[in-house]
Amino acid sequence: MTVSSEVSVAGPFYGNGTTTTFPYSFKILDAKHIRAVLISASGDVSDLSLDNGDYSVTGVGSETGGDVIKTTPLLAGQTLTLVRRLPLTQETSLENQGAYYPEVVERRLDQMVMQIQSVKETTERSLTVEPGQEKPSMTQIAAAQGYSQAARTSRDEAAQLASAAVGSASNASGYAVLASRWASEVENVPVAGGLFSAFHWYRKAYAIYQTITQGFLEKVGGILTGDVLFGPGTGGKYSKLQANGDVQLNRGDNTGFATWSVGNAYFGWDGGSYAFGNAGGLSVGGDIIRLGATGTEFYSNGDVKFTGAMANFGPGLRSFLEGYTSAQQSWTLGSALILAHGLGITPKSVAIYLVCKVAYGSWVVGDKILLAPSIAARDNNYTNGEGLTVGVDATNIRVAFGSDGINIMSKGGGSAGRIGPGNFDVIVIARV
Repeated sequence: MTVSSEVSVAGPFYGNGTTTTFPYSFKILDAKHIRAVLISASGDVSDLSLDNGDYSVTGVGSETGGDVIKTTPLLAGQTLTLVRRLPLTQETSLENQGAYYPEVVERRLDQMVMQIQSVKETTERSLTVEPGQEKPSMTQIAAAQGYSQAARTSRDEAAQLASAAVGSASNASGYAVLASRWASEVENVPVAGGLFSAFHWYRKAYAIYQTITQGFLEKVGGILTGDVLFGPGTGGKYSKLQANGDVQLNRGDNTGFATWSVGNAYFGWDGGSYAFGNAGGLSVGGDIIRLGATGTEFYSNGDVKFTGAMANFGPGLRSFLEGYTSAQQSWTLGSALILAHGLGITPKSVAIYLVCKVAYGSWVVGDKILLAPSIAARDNNYTNGEGLTVGVDATNIRVAFGSDGINIMSKGGGSAGRIGPGNFDVIVIARV
């Protein structure tokens, strides 16, 4: 047996809340020859003990060491250091009688070497001085410890001051935001405690100023000695009341002005823009009725314009009067064709046109055949029915086709035939 290494300390190991196994690389002869030193996050030092089950040891007698296994993991902030520590006692008895066992002597020699190494390791960690230097007294050591504690206290106070400084910076940021609101918060929005910003009171004062100015102009008859601008002024958007009697009105998109001059006899809103008329004309706002030299215009749901001897109808009335005409539609036997007419009311009349798309009998491509709105028949040979039926409401026109097609006469008359969707499309027309 040998002791091949002078190493007698393992660690320190730092707690992470999960690790429970801590290795050591030096030889021991008994599990009790390891001292497990635990230092808490606050600096308190204590020993783990095998007696209360704090840890267990593997690798006893091994030249390469083993593991110390703790029952619970080290917490963050804790450290664990493993130190070989043998008692300075003689526990081996070599009697004069009896057999002599070399391994007993070898074990005792190993123990002595490890005891010497433990003493050496302890001595190296002790406070030492060079020859001729004076060893510090206990009073000096106690003073040094006091300085260390004072330094720790100063560190804690500095941390508190730093935290307070961060809080003060946050408060300063809040005060800056509040100061900005006291200066510029919008009108009628309280800043705090029912109080308003400087901008709010500026707007109130400006409104009073405008009232006083308007009253003054009314008192003096509204006589102007220069141009007056009015409007929000945002982006240059304002209108101008000129001293010469003309009015320049901003178009709303800030692209220029339209001028109402004294030569114009009326001014009004025609539903899409401000309108200016010639002298002698008359304009009424809302649903515009305009009487002027160019004719009569009525803008409402009907959208009618009379100019000279001709009446022009706007899209609303034009759609109403023209009714509904569908595009050319394909259809299917035994099904319904549903079309939205968009007239807003139920049509009073509906017409169905067959449009020839593939020549049939005497009918050629492009020919149109006008059908009655509803034609239906049934006989012994075609029990599913022939013809079509039309239904109407305020939204849709529904054309229901029989399963056996539609009977039509030849183009010259005198004979009948049953046609289907392969030869003819349909067009649907409705009137109100």
